[in-house]
Amino acid sequence: MLSLRMGYRGSTYGAGGLLDYPHYTRPADFMGIPIPEALAGGNHEEVRRWRRRMSLKKTLENRPDLLEKIDS
Repeated sequence: MLSLRMGYRGSTYGAGGLLDYPHYTRPADFMGIPIPEALAGGNHEEVRRWRRRMSLKKTLENRPDLLEKIDS
């Protein structure tokens, strides 16, 4: 059983101490909202870069204090 703190960190923070990136599921277009092109192409490096950018963006918008502590 996870402690409350462990569960919270795992569901909010991604790798490197940043806030987690958005997650998508199938279908690729849900209620008129498509998934980002980077996720649709199947290029794993492009997906990794997109996830990193989204994590940085979300962290900057919501918790800029965390950016001082990130792993490059």
